[in-house]
Amino acid sequence: MIGDAKEKGLPVVVVNDTKNKVGGDFSIKDTDTSEVIMDKIFKVDKSGKTTTGFLGITDE
Repeated sequence: MIGDAKEKGLPVVVVNDTKNKVGGDFSIKDTDTSEVIMDKIFKVDKSGKTTTGFLGITDE
């Protein structure tokens, strides 16, 4: 999930709505260039959420 813009950029949030601790990995690509702009490994407690980073905001 990508949240509302903050000073650091757009927060990328992983949400776990299960009753088990989970982990995994993901990547986000620029659709125009196919460049990977974020690649993260995460762990989230049961019924939890975590901010894994921020995407920069550009005027393009």
